[in-house]
Amino acid sequence: MALFSFSKTEEEKAQLSSIDEHFAVISFTPRGTIIKANKNFLDILGYSLEEVVGKHHRIFCDKEYVNTQRYKDFWDKLAKGEAQISEFKRIKKTVLLFLFRLLILLLNIVTEKFSKLLNLHKI
Repeated sequence: MALFSFSKTEEEKAQLSSIDEHFAVISFTPRGTIIKANKNFLDILGYSLEEVVGKHHRIFCDKEYVNTQRYKDFWDKLAKGEAQISEFKRIKKTVLLFLFRLLILLLNIVTEKFSKLLNLHKI
């Protein structure tokens, strides 16, 4: 499944292919519903694509954290278009805790009625 499905030039295709190859990438709706994830992301967290698509981002987070104001503010900022760069604790399917150095980009895609959030994790 192509992570980026809008029309592209050959140079853009090469850039996106390189990102897909060298980063763990996942995309969300502005409120956290998972749209797509690449193989790198799924391999790191131990999930299949079918297990994550349509679920909320909170499946990768500590249960206590997702009930905090900080987590709500995190998604509110993303929904307003504010990119986030930091280290975040994430939980693998096997409940192993680890840190991701995370860059969250916001993709404004005119063909959709919402912006997509794109997480890039260096692998």
